[in-house]
Amino acid sequence: MSTAFETAFQDLASEPQWNPAWLRDLRQRSYDRFIETGLPSRRDESWKYTSTRSLGEASFGLSKNASISRIVVERLSVKDAHRLVFINGVYNEEFSILPSDVSVVALSEAMKTERDLILPLLGENEDILAVLNQAFFSSGVMLRVKKNTKVQKPLQFLFLQSQEAAATGAIISPRNIVFVESGAEVHIVESHFGQTQHFTNAVTDVFVKDQAYCQYLLERSIGPETRYVSKHSFHIGRDARVETFNLALGGKLNRSHLEFRLTAPGGSAKLDGLYIARGDNHIDNVTEVLHLAPNTSSTQLYKGVLEDKSRAVFNGKITIVKDAQHVDAQQLNKNLLMSPDAEVDSRPQLAIDANDVKCSHGASIGQIDEQELFYLQSRAISREDAKAMLASAFVGDVVGRISGKHFTKHVQDVLQSFGSART
Repeated sequence: MSTAFETAFQDLASEPQWNPAWLRDLRQRSYDRFIETGLPSRRDESWKYTSTRSLGEASFGLSKNASISRIVVERLSVKDAHRLVFINGVYNEEFSILPSDVSVVALSEAMKTERDLILPLLGENEDILAVLNQAFFSSGVMLRVKKNTKVQKPLQFLFLQSQEAAATGAIISPRNIVFVESGAEVHIVESHFGQTQHFTNAVTDVFVKDQAYCQYLLERSIGPETRYVSKHSFHIGRDARVETFNLALGGKLNRSHLEFRLTAPGGSAKLDGLYIARGDNHIDNVTEVLHLAPNTSSTQLYKGVLEDKSRAVFNGKITIVKDAQHVDAQQLNKNLLMSPDAEVDSRPQLAIDANDVKCSHGASIGQIDEQELFYLQSRAISREDAKAMLASAFVGDVVGRISGKHFTKHVQDVLQSFGSART
């Protein structure tokens, strides 16, 4: 495995804009630790149902600059939104539309002036793939929303991959850092699209200060040979609100780990997600909600639709620490199997050390109803169209939970495009 990433690491070391003096030793230590530890295995509890074999068998190179047509960029962009565009992990100024009321810059530029903000976010990490990102990050965004600022238009971080990414077997390592100051409000979408054999390993930290609001949509619509993993950490202050929607479509390996740290009374988190897999796709969703203060709340609804021989994993954990009283935490995972060969492993978990809380969790996995299919087919609807109608009805409520006007239409368009790609 050491040779799989060695060439890319040496190439990154020769890029001066990504290796200021204050970062070189930390990069090397992170890389050495990754090589010593190795990729996660099924012996790791959080990876019990997901194999990283496809990563160990590959050989990766550093992503290079490339071009994509403006038509593609516009088609995948959120309408009437600001955006930062990255092609094969490289920031593209031509296609980016920067806001005037928010500080948002490519990480390559932020590293020149924001060492004191970036450095404390780096260091020891239990997640070994986050450690790998620490060794390799060479893409991403730093965003700061000033106190009491209400950002009217959404902000999109748009990551696109071209065929050049396939030729190099590129490793793309975004590092996104978001600060939402007290009383501010912002709507963010982080988008990953691509059909190549690249490997994206993303890490994001979002700090939502007291009485602030952040809506965050994470979407990955990727090809059957694409590998994607990510770790997102949300730090939620007093009376602050975070709403997330996690959309996962396709992928040879498509795994996200979302962590929510409710650190002060009044904080709330809403976690919703939808995943659709087909062929031999493997989608893995990890959610971790840490209630670290009293009078906090969280709700989550994740739904999955699986076709063919695909597989999905939902691993959700809610932790309520001692003295975090008056917590309200709800979790639900539902899955629809469209094929007898599809498989889901669902593990909702509660760890409660307080005694005055309101909590629930649950999971369901069911096959598509043949009687419902027969009824629709008896009305001259083809079997495939009938299955699509039932699947659409199944996911409708979770898509309907997306707040506000910014993202619902965009998600519906992405779902339609993904469905059309099958035909």
